[in-house]
Amino acid sequence: MASGTNIAYQSSGTYVITEATGNIETGNNSDTLDDYLEENDYPTLSEYDEQVQDIVDYVNENS
Repeated sequence: MASGTNIAYQSSGTYVITEATGNIETGNNSDTLDDYLEENDYPTLSEYDEQVQDIVDYVNENS
C-alpha cells in the first residue's frame, strides 16, 4: 500500500498488518481486519472481492 502498510491475509481469517512505523498487528478474524481497513480508508475484503470479480468478468467478455 502507498502508506507503507503491508497486509497479509489468509482465507482462514488470519492476518498480519505491518505498518511503516514498525507497528505489527496480528489477528484471526476477517471482521476485525475489515474494521481496520475501513478505519484507515482502505477497501474492505468484500470490496476487493468485487474488484477482482469485475476483472474476471471483463477478461471473460473480452477474450
